[in-house]
Amino acid sequence: MDFERCAELHNKLAQIGWEAAGYEEPLPATTWWDVYGNDQKAADIAKRSPTFAKFLKLAIVIPFDYGTRNHREHHLFYLVCGLMSPKGMREPSYINVDGLGLQHDNPRFITIYATTIHNDDLYEGVLYDLHSNDAIYVTDVQERHIAFNGRQLWYPLEDMLSNWHTMIENGQIVAISDEADSPPDIPAGLVNTDHEWTVDYNRHRPWVMLPYSKGLLEMCLTSWEQLVQAIEDRIDLSTTQGAQYGIYDEATLNSAEIPPGFARDFLSQARKPKVEYLAPGMRLVSAGDFIKQPFSQDAKKFSHDRGSSGTDLWPIPLLQASELALPGSPVGSWTPLWQFSKSTYAAGLYFDGYRWGAQPLETVCRLVLPFGIGSKGNMRLTDGSVSGEKIGNKDPPMKFEDRHADLYQPGFNPFGDWQHVSLHSILQSWVSLVEKGEWKVSKQGVAESISKWKDADSRNKWHLYRIELDQTGRTSHFVETEREL
Repeated sequence: MDFERCAELHNKLAQIGWEAAGYEEPLPATTWWDVYGNDQKAADIAKRSPTFAKFLKLAIVIPFDYGTRNHREHHLFYLVCGLMSPKGMREPSYINVDGLGLQHDNPRFITIYATTIHNDDLYEGVLYDLHSNDAIYVTDVQERHIAFNGRQLWYPLEDMLSNWHTMIENGQIVAISDEADSPPDIPAGLVNTDHEWTVDYNRHRPWVMLPYSKGLLEMCLTSWEQLVQAIEDRIDLSTTQGAQYGIYDEATLNSAEIPPGFARDFLSQARKPKVEYLAPGMRLVSAGDFIKQPFSQDAKKFSHDRGSSGTDLWPIPLLQASELALPGSPVGSWTPLWQFSKSTYAAGLYFDGYRWGAQPLETVCRLVLPFGIGSKGNMRLTDGSVSGEKIGNKDPPMKFEDRHADLYQPGFNPFGDWQHVSLHSILQSWVSLVEKGEWKVSKQGVAESISKWKDADSRNKWHLYRIELDQTGRTSHFVETEREL
């Protein structure tokens, strides 16, 4: 743990939120140690982890009472209230982990930030290991079991804080004042729509989470452009002068009833490829087929049933295969399917976003294959788990499962409460596969057949199809060697 870097990132979060909230007085420079340094628990923490104590001596405490959870509470970040008091820095409850030395009077693991996404007394937040000085974010009882399963990676606290700053920098999470009508620089697709960026504002004050931002849209458009150019460069078709932008025109988007939002903004602004296939066995949907949105009627019915004044998002195809996802086959944890009744649909890459709830996300997507992969035990999610693994169990999986829609998925997110993959991340992976020559290219685009995706469950090539975190973590047993995959 780099305690000075952690304190810098923590204090910067505090300053950003404080200034955006519009308080007249400056943020006090009072540190956690200034307030609680004489408490016996502070002395115990310093004895068990001098490094963490050094962080507490530099980290600012926001002057609001976290215990009352009243309407004026100010939070350090969208995900967490702030540093806990000595009494709050307690051992995680409702869990029994063999061999990890849990002690109620002198714990090794403590909660240092309380989550804003909680359920009465079952809330948790950021757990911290006073032995290794690593951390992980959990929200509930089930996730505590994941954190201590002996396989889940924990990370230096500065990695988590840096991840939160990245979400601010790309505009997905912003701080606003109580008087603001809307966040600044809001994307055009969210203006005058039934978005819910104001959901539970009191719970996260002064932070709000946007379903997407201009920065995230630009990242995805750039990644798409890089993919198209990488393919067309290899068949002498690439030229920026002759490039056309807008995969579909306004008339097509209107006929398909694509609502304002990320998917519509992306489809109307993305570079239009001169080739048909952008991934193995997957091509752009023709305008005629695109109008026939397979899930739109189910979305309208769902919106009506839940009393929404607008239309909920539905899985919108970006690329499609000729093959169908098999009816009745397991599709993994594809979020929207629980509310949709389609038994057959084309395999492909789908916009998988939603804008309701406390974590609205529109930039996420899902690759659905016409066959399952994972039963060989080689395919990995970002968190390192295998297909079908029950990550809350202490024992490692003994049986692997074929899944149609788990490829590229993150699994458990150690930095926050969302467990989805962005379109940008998948496109960047595809750019790399084209540039390395792993995917062959012909005049029609990517020349590989749909069966190429089975490489993701092969012993030699699984790592090419896994989206990894930028940071390096360790398991909750904290052995000195990296986890073998």
